[in-house]
Amino acid sequence: MAQALSSGEIAASPMVPPLVREKDAGAPVEWTLPDPAWGAPYYSHVLSSAPHPNAAQVLADFMVSADGQRALSKGYGSALPDVENSVASAQDIPLPDTDSLTPEKVSQFQQEWESKFN
Repeated sequence: MAQALSSGEIAASPMVPPLVREKDAGAPVEWTLPDPAWGAPYYSHVLSSAPHPNAAQVLADFMVSADGQRALSKGYGSALPDVENSVASAQDIPLPDTDSLTPEKVSQFQQEWESKFN
């Protein structure tokens, strides 16, 4: 989706990773973080059956360290607060209220979306 936006193949998208890297590379794109922003947590695991579970644990530990988050979070949200070049931190993004996602509200949203973009 980000590639299609950056190339001009499409003009808008309801959801795409922040286009920080694309913009830095000169793509004529813009993006905005919604207010309020929303997100869904992502989880990771280290399997005991992994070929090298200790190495996998070392990698997992690095990924959630300050250095790991700096390496991973440019243009994305960070699991830690105050990570340089991240667009937000997990602590600042509320989880969606899944109780409010009734079939009626989802249907209403779909109808509104289709009326705008069909």
